[in-house]
Amino acid sequence: MSSYRLVKPDNKNIFYETLATISTLGIITITGIQVSNVLNQDNLTQDQLGKYMIEIKNARTDALAEMTSMREEVLKDLNTFKSKTLSEVTTNNRNILEKVETAQNTNLAEVKISREKILNELRGFECLEE
Repeated sequence: MSSYRLVKPDNKNIFYETLATISTLGIITITGIQVSNVLNQDNLTQDQLGKYMIEIKNARTDALAEMTSMREEVLKDLNTFKSKTLSEVTTNNRNILEKVETAQNTNLAEVKISREKILNELRGFECLEE
């Protein structure tokens, strides 16, 4: 008989059965390692996503705080401008009213003088008629 017959799988050779068992265990071990690596990567991905979410929330909070402070500054500036403008308008109105009153008083004084002159002239005509 030839030695070829010893290599055939039909032989109940312990060596081949042991080799098949070891290779099966090796495949199972490699598969287990790969599965654990994939699960660890999923955990790492979840951790990274969690970190990104925290960063996004912090950035949003910072942006909202900055917007609030900017809004307060703008409102403060608008109120200051409003009060300055109102005081300027009030001052200008007072000045204009004083000028108008002065012009009215001047005009009234001129009207009174003119009236007196006209009345005096009319009285002069009355005296002449008598």
